[in-house]
Order: sequence, then C-alpha cells, then structure tokens
Amino acid sequence: MSTNSHHTREGWLIQAVEEMRPWFKEGGTPIPEKIMVSIGFTKYSSSRAIGQCWDPMQSLGDDKVPHIFISPDQTDEIKILDILLHELIHASVGCECGHRGAFKTSALKFGLAGKMTATYAEEGSELHAKLTTLASTLGPMPHIGLRRPMKDKVASKWIRLKSRINSDYKVVISPASFEEHGAPVDPWGEEMIPTKL
Repeated sequence: MSTNSHHTREGWLIQAVEEMRPWFKEGGTPIPEKIMVSIGFTKYSSSRAIGQCWDPMQSLGDDKVPHIFISPDQTDEIKILDILLHELIHASVGCECGHRGAFKTSALKFGLAGKMTATYAEEGSELHAKLTTLASTLGPMPHIGLRRPMKDKVASKWIRLKSRINSDYKVVISPASFEEHGAPVDPWGEEMIPTKL
C-alpha cells in the first residue's frame, strides 16, 4: 500500500529513479548521481520513440548530466517504469553504446524482453512483478496522457543533418539508424545537428 502522494509527474519519476538506483549499483553499472527526468515528446523526427536518454554532453552548462524523457502519450504506470528502466540503462552504460554491447548485457540482466530498441517487462516475469511493486510504492502518477501531434505521424522517412562547423556539409540518414547510433560526427569531430527541427 502506498503512502506517497506526488503533486507532479516529475516528482513521481524522480522518486522512481531513486528507488531504482540500488538495482543498478547491485548490477555493477551505477547510474550518474545527477539525472534529469521528465515527461516530454522525444527528439527530432523519431516519432516511434516512447522514451529517450540524451547524452550528458548535450547538457548545457558545467554540469553534464543525462536528460531522460518519457513520451506523454504513455499512461500505464508499469510501462512508464519499464521505459524509465530502459533509459536509465543508457544513462548507466553511456549513450554511445546505442542498443548493443554493454546496453544489451545490462538490459538482459535486468530481465527486459523484446528487441533492444523496443524492450519491455514481460507480463508474468520477475521484472514485471518488481515494477508492479515499485508502482504501488510510488502511488498514483499525476499524469493525463497527451496524444502526439498529427505531423509526427507523417514524419519524413529520412533525417537531414548538417555540420555545426560547415553548414554545407550535410548527410541524410534513416530514423532507425539515428535511433540506434545517434547523430553522426562530421569531419571536424562535432556531432551533426538536424537541418530542421
């Protein structure tokens, strides 16, 4: 039975991160001390993503911290927690892993099922039971779902990127490649940015 009452979605998510923190420490991949976590639509034209972890190097200011977003169209608390777990794995092993290597090892160790780009806590599994208990501990999430903008559903099949250094240097990649590997790096060693947001 929950004794917690949250006034904001962010407060609920922040407590969830703190409740999951020991899981990562026990697993040998501790999560960073500081993490920003919120409800928000995912970056660029990745209309299928229901959660994303931004690399700490994208963080402005001196504190380089990962920023995690859970899509506001998600309303099931157990699903929100399994999305959060997926994104915390990115934060713990480094976003440069994509969905391979250390990410995959950690995801499987936690018991996440499915494709590594779209993991989930399988109903009836030990992980699902653990997340159900956590949801009960956290209490109700003060969240009302929000439908994705219509234009997101007809997003371009390709993502156009340009160099920060030389705007004439441009590349086009598929959303799947972008989601799997992140933005490519230009010849000057800088991460490329979308030509249109």
